[in-house]
Order: sequence, then structure tokens, then C-alpha cells
Amino acid sequence: MKTYFAKFISGAEEIVETYLKNKDIDILMIEDGIVVFKTNKNQNELNQLNIFNSNFLLLYSFKNIQTSINHLRKVAMEISNKSD
Repeated sequence: MKTYFAKFISGAEEIVETYLKNKDIDILMIEDGIVVFKTNKNQNELNQLNIFNSNFLLLYSFKNIQTSINHLRKVAMEISNKSD
């Protein structure tokens, strides 16, 4: 299964959640206007759903990010080191 990040109209969380569950898509997180989900569908199938403003394959995600500049610099360096 691949993980995706998608944007949709703000305030439509309940509609999007119900719609995706009916399409057998596993929702990992849903917030105001964004959803992160897992699915076996390919990009073309996702584009046909017509519920998203845009959707992207999520290559990497972080947990427990702090907003301090030192922590963000550390995260940026980790990403840079993993880019190979």
C-alpha cells in the first residue's frame, strides 16, 4: 500500500471521510482540508475520485516535530542525508 497526502475543500472532513471509507481507503489522519491515507489504488484512479483539489504520493513523514529552529535544522539535515 502506498501513502498519499491530499487537499480538499475546508470544512468537508465528514463528507471526505465517508466517501473514502466507501472506496476502501484507509485514512491515517484527517484535518481541516487535508487527509493522509493508504491505498492500493494508483495515481490515475485517485485522480478519478474528483473529491480532492490535489493529491500527492507521500514519500516521508515525521512524528513529533518541534517548531524550534534548531530542531527544524536537524530535520532538514536528516532529509538531506537521506536524499541519496
